[in-house]
Amino acid sequence: MEPLIGYERDANGTVVASGLGGYVYNLLVNSLKIKHVVLIPRDHVYAGTFPNGSWAGCLGMISRNEADLAIGPILPTIARFGVAEPLPQYYFIRLTTCAGTKRLFKTDVFGYVTALDSQARAFLYSVWAALLTSMLFLAILMSVPKAGGKSRISIFGDQLMDLVGNMFFESTPEPPEDSYRRWLTSFWWIVVMVVMTGFTGIMKASLMVKDQTGRISGIKDVIERPEIKPYLIDGSTYHRLFRTSTRSDHQRLWRQVQRYRSVTSATQILTKETFDEVLNERAIFFCDDIMLYFSVARLYPNGVDGEFYLGTDFFINNPFTMFVRREFDQGLIKKMHLRLRWLWEAGLPQEWNRRTMEAALRHTTDTQTTVVAAMKLVDVGAIFYLMFFGLAFACIVGLFEVFVGLLLPAATRALAQRRFTGDSPNVRAVDAAARRLSAAAAPTRVAISILGRSTS
Repeated sequence: MEPLIGYERDANGTVVASGLGGYVYNLLVNSLKIKHVVLIPRDHVYAGTFPNGSWAGCLGMISRNEADLAIGPILPTIARFGVAEPLPQYYFIRLTTCAGTKRLFKTDVFGYVTALDSQARAFLYSVWAALLTSMLFLAILMSVPKAGGKSRISIFGDQLMDLVGNMFFESTPEPPEDSYRRWLTSFWWIVVMVVMTGFTGIMKASLMVKDQTGRISGIKDVIERPEIKPYLIDGSTYHRLFRTSTRSDHQRLWRQVQRYRSVTSATQILTKETFDEVLNERAIFFCDDIMLYFSVARLYPNGVDGEFYLGTDFFINNPFTMFVRREFDQGLIKKMHLRLRWLWEAGLPQEWNRRTMEAALRHTTDTQTTVVAAMKLVDVGAIFYLMFFGLAFACIVGLFEVFVGLLLPAATRALAQRRFTGDSPNVRAVDAAARRLSAAAAPTRVAISILGRSTS
């Protein structure tokens, strides 16, 4: 359970307590000049119980009269008060979820096309829906004045395609002549320019600034992802909390733990295999900041290809202390009470925590390098996706026109072809009249001969 508590052997082979608990314990026994021997629990359980209800770990050693003091740090609970006497608090932590990821940022090409993240998609969809609805409504209004020789369906199709072109900043090929259509087109252009300018601006920002990946902030995020394996330290406070709680979210998390059978010892959780599983977004566990950063610095001396992070939903506030056997010398227990209060008020445990955190963070950050990330194809892939979508849509429309044209009668196809090329009786009549008017309006050339000189 380092850095909270650990055990190591000195040069003489004597077991010495380390970590925060060992630091406070050594200060305590050295100030009281107590001769002591450190024993390691054989069952490797922190401070919980066995399935038969008997105590395990350091509290089990006290209950079996094998030890006088449980170094901890141990959370004081009513059940533990019945085993031993608690000493004053010397450490305080807030427990939350610990998760990891190798994808620091997400690349959502369709999110880039829509130009807003998932939190604003509801607003975005309403804007696009209003834009398309108003486009259809304006096309209907513009087709009300019926032009000569055209049906309203044909006018509606022409006006709708003009409005679609306006939305992509394409000017109308045939400007409206009547004031009715001019007013409608003018207001439509204002709407298009405002909406599309905002759209392109946000899309450019989305290409440059990426959103973080979906993070696990608390218990709610864990139970919403059934593929995540939640690890619990056997005998810990939150192990008992989730097992006995009546809250619905705690019960769902406990069922998820039972499904994966992920209640295990602290030594098994604080291994590189488990941390790799967390880094690959397949598991989480519960801890505080000092345990996380200390373990990362110990397990990844060359740096981490990713990130470990703590959640923001702190569901347990743990005051930690030591427990002493009730039959121990009462005078010595009073001195321990006094010394622990002095240590806490002097801020020595807090100072140890700060120095350990700084060393762990310095170790993990010094081994990593910061480089400029070049823009990749996946970052601008939304533009190409949009282009391919437009080309595919144009191909589908072209094939549809060819297919429909083959199904039409020959006379109808010939008439459509003449209209397309301008070879129709009406067009020929208009062209002939235009040529006659041009000939009549042309200046007349008159030749006059004066004195043998020709002038025209």
